[in-house]
Amino acid sequence: MMSTFEQERISVRRIEAERSLKRLGLSKKAVKGLISAGVSGPETLVSVPWTDEEAKARFSSLRWRLSVDPNCGPKTVAEVERLRVSLLSERSAGSGQRLAG
Repeated sequence: MMSTFEQERISVRRIEAERSLKRLGLSKKAVKGLISAGVSGPETLVSVPWTDEEAKARFSSLRWRLSVDPNCGPKTVAEVERLRVSLLSERSAGSGQRLAG
C-alpha cells in the first residue's frame, strides 16, 4: 500500500515533468506519451536511445515505446522526433560555441 506522502511525491514529479515538456511546445498527447515512457524533461528526451540500434536491444527504444502507446499515433511519434532532433542540434551547436570560446 502506498502512503499519502508517496502519492504526493509521484504527483509532484508528474506535474513538474508536464510543465517541463509543455514548455517545449509539445501537444498534450506527446506530453502524456513521453511521461508514460519515463521521460521527465528535455535532458531525458535527448539522452534516452531513440532507436533500438541505439538502445542495443529490441523493443526498448523511446520510439518503440511511443509507437506502442495506444494514445500516441504516428503523428505524435513524428512530433517528438522532430523536437528531439531540434534539441540535439541546439545542444551540439551550444557545445561547439563553448569549445570555440
